[in-house]
Amino acid sequence: MAGLADVVRLVLRYGSGAPEIVSATLIRAVAPVADDVESGRVSGAWVSVFDPAGREVFRRALPDPRTAAEVFAKDGAIGRAGEGEPRIVLAELSWPGKGSSIAVSIAGGSSIDMEAPPVRLPLEPRRPVVLEGPAAPAVVHPIWGAQNPRAFTLLFLPDGFVAAEMPVFHAAIANCIALFERTEPFASQRPALRVVHADIASDISGIAGTTPRKTAFRGHFQANMDRVILVDQGRALAALDTYVPGGSGVAMVVANSAEYGGSGGAALSFSCEASAAEIALHELGHSAFGLADEYDSAGQSATDAPIEPNVSGTADRAQLKWASLVAPATPLPTLRAGDPIPTVPPAGVGAFEGAKYHRSGRFRPEYDCKMRTLGQPFCAICRQRIAAVLARHLPG
Repeated sequence: MAGLADVVRLVLRYGSGAPEIVSATLIRAVAPVADDVESGRVSGAWVSVFDPAGREVFRRALPDPRTAAEVFAKDGAIGRAGEGEPRIVLAELSWPGKGSSIAVSIAGGSSIDMEAPPVRLPLEPRRPVVLEGPAAPAVVHPIWGAQNPRAFTLLFLPDGFVAAEMPVFHAAIANCIALFERTEPFASQRPALRVVHADIASDISGIAGTTPRKTAFRGHFQANMDRVILVDQGRALAALDTYVPGGSGVAMVVANSAEYGGSGGAALSFSCEASAAEIALHELGHSAFGLADEYDSAGQSATDAPIEPNVSGTADRAQLKWASLVAPATPLPTLRAGDPIPTVPPAGVGAFEGAKYHRSGRFRPEYDCKMRTLGQPFCAICRQRIAAVLARHLPG
């Protein structure tokens, strides 16, 4: 199909110990764009793709596995808690052909020692295959990108809903869609998105406690960590292959719980609590659009460099990534860490100190943003990044 390319939908486990390819699925999708990650000069994590001749042809940033789990408060505050653990992520990579390979790099010092020489792994993708047994019917939202083969698919999956409770699942989807419809730039670029849900019933109702039960995706709350909902990533990603066998997409698991919570990962999760859809939108900023966290709280030392488009390691106008959007009269830095909190937050784009888990030495574009506080609009730079990615998924 014109405008589409062979792309590898990679599910990767990495962190402590050797990295592992969980699955690598060959799909036809919009060609991914490489991240600007300089080896030898950054800390953090990234995956490199090598062609059959051994030449590096693509690089994608990864979440730093040393950063702790993300925790969401009802007032919108976001932080990190616990210790860094191995990550499972989904990333779309360019496919140079048979005989290609990848390497995962984790660089920079940390209180958790995960640094090791990159290990080359063969990249042997397969075509998508459906799950064993009868599949639930997939319903495509009639307005959002239904006929667009280039669209980025949001696949909603139910966890802990028995058959009679599917209307509750549908209501949670409607709540999430309503959030997208009032959030820019999603609201103005809906044709780039495709909304699909598969009504997979569980044998038991609800998720509760910290022990997985035999629900469709084994959802449960993480022990000793309030509001973090974990799901079986493997099962959710198998569903993504089943219901989105071609094209880009992400699995979004709705957990049947009235308690506020959710989490990120290769597959996102959020509860039926009315404001929990904000968690999904924040996590989508990470997984689909490569945005950094803009808050400065962290549960441990975070050493990853500001390689994402919405954070900077300098406030120098000559080097600031978003300098073209900063008015000439705006002071840089606009607000320093430790300055008094303004009664009226400064409007517009500048360089506000405190971002990506650091109180100093990291700068964010605006005073507040959805990547800093749930319930806020995305800042101008995040909107710009999201719009640029979605534009590549608009109908050709």
